[in-house]
Amino acid sequence: MRILIIDPAAFSRTVLRRIVEDAGYAVAGEAGNSEQALAQYKSTAPDAVTLDLTDASLNGVALIRRIRGLDPAARILAISGMNQSVSGKDALQAGAYDCVMKPLEESRLLAALDHARLLLREP
Repeated sequence: MRILIIDPAAFSRTVLRRIVEDAGYAVAGEAGNSEQALAQYKSTAPDAVTLDLTDASLNGVALIRRIRGLDPAARILAISGMNQSVSGKDALQAGAYDCVMKPLEESRLLAALDHARLLLREP
């Protein structure tokens, strides 16, 4: 499964890349802002996306809607902080299939990515 990592923080993208690759997944691309994210989504056609909601400049909920507009079957995993104005509930309503909370627990992140892999197999 190929995953697009969307996070404005380079350090966070590096951590996510390590977790994803160590678990045997491939990284389809990385993006630090909404425009890069849309371009990467279009050019790489990833199987799943991790999208950080904690940075207001990214506008995660709007980005979820834009990606789902490009691909109604997009599998988007939202990542949210506990004290954020954008909640996991908002992300789910916008079309994310799941939301994991920060600080990230690697096992929870991998369980959510395994869920995306199961969604790929659904007719």
